[in-house]
Amino acid sequence: MLRVGLANPAAPRLMQSALTLLVVTWFPLALLTLLAGTALEGSIEQPFVRDFAVHARLLLAVPLFLLSEVTIGPRLRAIAATFVSSGLVPQSERAAYDDTVRAAMRLRDSSTAEFVLIALSVVGSIAAMATRLSSPVESWLVSSHDGARYLTIAGWWYAAVGLPVFQFFLYRSLWRGFIWARFLGAMSKLDLSLVATHPDHAGGLGFVGVGQAAWGALAFAISIVLAGSFADAVIYKGSHVMDFKFPIAAYAAVVAVALIWPLFKFRRKLALARFKGLLEYGALVHDHHLAFDRKWIGGSEGDDDLLGNPDASSLADTSAGYELVAAMRTLPLATKDLIPIVVAVALPMIPLFAIEIPLAEILGNLLKIIA
Repeated sequence: MLRVGLANPAAPRLMQSALTLLVVTWFPLALLTLLAGTALEGSIEQPFVRDFAVHARLLLAVPLFLLSEVTIGPRLRAIAATFVSSGLVPQSERAAYDDTVRAAMRLRDSSTAEFVLIALSVVGSIAAMATRLSSPVESWLVSSHDGARYLTIAGWWYAAVGLPVFQFFLYRSLWRGFIWARFLGAMSKLDLSLVATHPDHAGGLGFVGVGQAAWGALAFAISIVLAGSFADAVIYKGSHVMDFKFPIAAYAAVVAVALIWPLFKFRRKLALARFKGLLEYGALVHDHHLAFDRKWIGGSEGDDDLLGNPDASSLADTSAGYELVAAMRTLPLATKDLIPIVVAVALPMIPLFAIEIPLAEILGNLLKIIA
């Protein structure tokens, strides 16, 4: 990608890269189907213009995969650096942290991994095209003659170029997600300097949960692809949108598990930090409040002396510290961190359900759920 100008780490050119990929993948299909007369409605059962799955993959998902690399990469680097800059990684664990970062970089830049992803893309494309050949639908991609079904010229281009490119970007994005999950798992094994009274209610790890929302771009791209495939099934295979409620729910569950599971590895350390904090701050608050009672209640000091006295302020301060510990979560993830992921998964499905269900009814039901 560096050699052909599709990647520039110093100054990412997202628009140029996306247009280049469209010229290589989607535009030849549009041109070939126009020349073959299978591009527009009325020419064939499934013309190119109404193949929603292909447009979802090449017109939308592939540029979104590029966008996710530009947006997710810098955010993950910032999160990884924050482990050190925030003081969570003590000096005694700095060497282990550096080793973990180098291991993640080696996996990210592994030529072997890239070749494996390419091989998976080729195999996946062959399997997908075999499925299309077995479909009875007459389309721009597959035609038939004397009872035999074969790929059209546009179909061959899609099988050899468009679909492998899409699958490669998909697998590479998932591979980088695996690398990040592995990195977080390694971080959870370090002796982190957690602070039970940290205002993020996660011992100082709240930034990790916030960073997981960056993966919404990838979830959005995959959700678009699923919606396009389901739309084709509804229009051309007689399926109903409600037939896909369980696959959609399963996809949402997989996304949730993939994003939350790496954070669960911090659960034990956070639980121990909270338990220790409750004991220590509980004892501190008890001693402080007991001394306050002896001085101001048992000693019967005048009210005028109590007004503005620092003893009263420290009473509130120690109580606030204990309340912060009590409110500490054992999972570094807040509910608001999940909102971008929920929107990313659900938004592409709205046009799918709108095929059979009035849009107003869909939006009304969504508002009821949110409210």
